[in-house]
Amino acid sequence: MSLANYTDLVSSIGNWLKRDNLTAVIPDFIALAEARLARDLRVRAMETSASGALSSDTLPLPSDAVEPKSLTVMNGSKPMRVAYVSPDTLSDSQGYSAFPRVFTLIGKNIVMAPAPDSAYSYTLMYYAKLPALAANGTNWLMTNCPDVYLYGSLLQAAPYLKDDARLPVWEQLYKDAFESTEVSDDRSAQFTMRVRTDVRV
Repeated sequence: MSLANYTDLVSSIGNWLKRDNLTAVIPDFIALAEARLARDLRVRAMETSASGALSSDTLPLPSDAVEPKSLTVMNGSKPMRVAYVSPDTLSDSQGYSAFPRVFTLIGKNIVMAPAPDSAYSYTLMYYAKLPALAANGTNWLMTNCPDVYLYGSLLQAAPYLKDDARLPVWEQLYKDAFESTEVSDDRSAQFTMRVRTDVRV
């Protein structure tokens, strides 16, 4: 059976469960699997950026952010990486204005120190939430790793299945699919092109 989109996934989960009384809660299983993936998965396909101008020491995280990766602020024409520190360490650099050197997370905000003394341009790299299948039909993870979605969703049926012997099998299949996704991402990130020295232009 094809696993290309949300409709395919709902149908496949129903076939695997072989339980007619769970049809109404299959969308919940998918949503819960996505919540687990949002906590655990960090791959390059989730990376995106937001840019703007700093107007204060507090910068709200984008609404789709699950975790910041880096913050770069322009010092004139030179991009400067702002270092992440703990909230306690940040307090040592607060109380005055200058070029921001450090930042931390407090709630859903990035807080910098020193407070910017000018409207500096910034670029925030962050990991974005997985686009929900129910709203989008498909997404990059469903396209590339449908097994992660399938086994992750099946595991969310555990409270209904209790001592079902299939649960440990699905858990292992999910773990294998998840780890394979991470390994594939690491391999792509480490790929380097072999330099050709025999080409003349």
